[in-house]
Amino acid sequence: MQGKIVSELQEYFDDCDHNEDGRIQYEEFLRLLRYLRARLSNPDCERWFRRLDNDRDGLIDINQFVAGWME
Repeated sequence: MQGKIVSELQEYFDDCDHNEDGRIQYEEFLRLLRYLRARLSNPDCERWFRRLDNDRDGLIDINQFVAGWME
């Protein structure tokens, strides 16, 4: 089951990574949230992004993305 979830998360990540640099920028993250129809305020979106960006470099890589959503 976990393998399927990771595979789905990889798909979401790839769809989100529009410039295909292997990392998601904040603007790309917002597109994902809109796609998922998440109804979050701007501060909530920023909190989620910071939560996933655990090294605070302003980008989310696939490992951070999967780890954050799996928690």
